[in-house]
Amino acid sequence: STHSFVEYLRALSFFEFLTLLYEVVQALNDLSIYLFSKSLLNFRYSLVCKFYDYFKYSIILLSCWTIVGLTIDRCVLVCNPWSKKYPKLSRRLCNSKCAKRIILILILMSLIVNIPHLIYKEWHCRAPGFQNSAAYNQKYDSDHTKNSSSKKTCSCRISPDISQRTKEVFLFWHNYIFHLLCYTILPAVMLIASNAAILKRIHTPRPIVSNQNEHIRSKLTGTLTVLSLLFLSLYFPFAIVEAISYIAIRYKRYACNIRFILKLRILKRLTELLNIAAL
Repeated sequence: STHSFVEYLRALSFFEFLTLLYEVVQALNDLSIYLFSKSLLNFRYSLVCKFYDYFKYSIILLSCWTIVGLTIDRCVLVCNPWSKKYPKLSRRLCNSKCAKRIILILILMSLIVNIPHLIYKEWHCRAPGFQNSAAYNQKYDSDHTKNSSSKKTCSCRISPDISQRTKEVFLFWHNYIFHLLCYTILPAVMLIASNAAILKRIHTPRPIVSNQNEHIRSKLTGTLTVLSLLFLSLYFPFAIVEAISYIAIRYKRYACNIRFILKLRILKRLTELLNIAAL
């Protein structure tokens, strides 16, 4: 039977491949807009754009939490924190069958967390320019957003027809629950704590064991820990900057500060390169 880390690595490689695929599609779309002023992601139908964003954010969340699961799996196996009370805990948790169950739970949780994308987003077109956006006059006027023009900017966005209270709820979920909590703080804290415990255990002096399996497991744990730390250092700067951009843009003092927006845009592009390197 395969080890638990093999299942996590298989799932991680699949989710990272899909994430990279989304990045490639987005890059080609940006290039097409820049060269030909034509978007490749012209969905036309709200149902298509809903599912595109839904699966995109679900995959992004899964790629993050799968490596969290892998790191916690290594932490339980190496540190075995409750060995006195539950001596067989590591064997029960760190096996292929349990890893598959955890990955399935992560998939279900990611799909549930991203349900608001299916409910509140739609394919919407408006006249180009920030002055024609719904948020420009801070009234979220749907009639103003739907202003007709010969050339319109279309994207998958919050429906302008929903109530102001519903918009606030969606923005709170999108900015604070998804980006700040689920996408940044929780996985970062878990990765830092787990890796710290693993590194402490690895570097703690202990009697030399001649068992070859123990030696292989130590090398494997070290390799996976390095992988997790690289992911942490390359991935989370982008997550933090993106969370800051979503939160800061809601405040007028930042949204109207061109210098701040440009710096944030440059920082976001730089950290995006780190994010791609992490993938």
